[in-house]
Amino acid sequence: MISKKVTNIIGIILGTSITALGITSFLSYNNIITGGFSGLALMIHYLLDFEIGKTLFILNLPFFIVGAKELGVTRMINSLIAVMSLSFWTDFLPRFSLYTTHDKLLASIFGGVLIGVGLGVVFRFNGTTGGTDIIGKIIEKHTHFKLGQCIATTNIIIIIASGILFNFEVALYAIITTFTTGKVVDFVQQGLNVSKATFIISDKPIDIKHNIYENLGRGVTLLDGKGGFTETQKEIILCTLKSKEVPKLKEAVTEIDNNAFIILTSVHEVLGNGFIRSN
Repeated sequence: MISKKVTNIIGIILGTSITALGITSFLSYNNIITGGFSGLALMIHYLLDFEIGKTLFILNLPFFIVGAKELGVTRMINSLIAVMSLSFWTDFLPRFSLYTTHDKLLASIFGGVLIGVGLGVVFRFNGTTGGTDIIGKIIEKHTHFKLGQCIATTNIIIIIASGILFNFEVALYAIITTFTTGKVVDFVQQGLNVSKATFIISDKPIDIKHNIYENLGRGVTLLDGKGGFTETQKEIILCTLKSKEVPKLKEAVTEIDNNAFIILTSVHEVLGNGFIRSN
């Protein structure tokens, strides 16, 4: 059996190859920028004609040294593998002239999609592509700023710089690419398995509980609640289920109490029996 470490490395290499394909086949061919250190490497490539992959690695190297001291060597290993792999693929793939479209809008969208898919795969296998992630984690460790705020701020600075160094249109395409990448990364990490959590408030919680179990085969949790106006004690039913089961849930509840108060909310990941098995 392949160990988890080896599986993670294979996944990281696969993810970085997809990311590199997005960068080389869509972005660099159309002079489009993206966020992060990849965007910074692209800017240097456009200005000085340096190779993107080698530039990306050199930009990341000082932060790996600092990150190893601040965050620990172990946490840096997967990131180092990811950056080395991304640097290799980014310089290797252009040899095959995998150019796709001259339409900048299409390039910014589909380049963002491929980068997002690749990064999502890397993240799923416990890797990062260094750069802004490492900077963000170091800043988060020593200040009150959050990781997401640091990454977003870095991306904004890079996009603004692209607009100043090139033109406003380049910055606009960079925004499209960065936005698309972020959405696709979320999709790859969360998938289509969006579940629902429901809170049910009723005067007949026990009957509803049994009806849910009999009709959906789902367990429930009873929470202690208190009416804000009436100040009466009530049991609130909490039930987590798959999206396709929502109609059956509503039917199971209203069958017992047509006046029941039902709150539904989306849950992006549920681990445990009946959902995703946790390792």
